[in-house]
Amino acid sequence: MGTWSAEVFGNDTSCEIKEYFYEQYNQGSEVTQIISELQEKFTYSLNNTDDRNNVLFALSYCLWETKSLDDSLLEKSLRSLRVGVT
Repeated sequence: MGTWSAEVFGNDTSCEIKEYFYEQYNQGSEVTQIISELQEKFTYSLNNTDDRNNVLFALSYCLWETKSLDDSLLEKSLRSLRVGVT
């Protein structure tokens, strides 16, 4: 994993999420199918506390841009932001 900045797409994982999401989305795949495929493809990252937020934030951003972000993923992303905040 490479990290270049603290931006949402400032690391390899989130860039891969974005690339895969839009590749599939532009080919006409259903958003729910894309999400399932990404969850399977990035299982390791989702289970890794150091990389989980990269997946959640990148996917949330892509879904937000396509007006597909649902409340459950939004809440999961917001909870990730709150971890460690006092």
